[in-house]
Amino acid sequence: MTRKSLSRVVAPLLAAAGIALPALVSAQPVTFYACQKDGKVIPGTIQVGSKPNCNGGAKLTWWDQGGHHHHHVVSGAVSSDGRKIAGEGFEVVKPLNTVGQYKLIIAPGMHTGTGEPQVTVTPYGYLTSVSNPLVMGVIKQANGSWVVDVWMSQDTPSLSLSDQAFMFVLVQK
Repeated sequence: MTRKSLSRVVAPLLAAAGIALPALVSAQPVTFYACQKDGKVIPGTIQVGSKPNCNGGAKLTWWDQGGHHHHHVVSGAVSSDGRKIAGEGFEVVKPLNTVGQYKLIIAPGMHTGTGEPQVTVTPYGYLTSVSNPLVMGVIKQANGSWVVDVWMSQDTPSLSLSDQAFMFVLVQK
């Protein structure tokens, strides 16, 4: 979405709310938030500078005054033994009898972008200095979920795997 097309969409909505778009564009950076469902913004949910509560399967979307659009993000934390510590919209599986291998299962509908999601993994905890997270694959399933294979390696060249807690962020393209 270009800045011009964004202005055509947002300006009338903001004018109805008594907010002047030119004043926002020339001021400090501004972020617009809204709830979306089925790829469309839900009327009445656009807010400036604060996030609305999105219910009923709606997802948060946001963009800046320059028209740069951002998509829903799934993030979380996983313990070294494969338990979900924090986050929503995903489950984690640690295959039996494996070391350092984890599967993140992103729930259907959590990724609505047009391409493969982008995943970043960061180790945390007492072994962070010896772990190199590797995203080995991101595969879309028939039910709309995504499976992300994560390997935690002590050193990248030899792939000496080790159980290690990690955090991740999945961003739509």
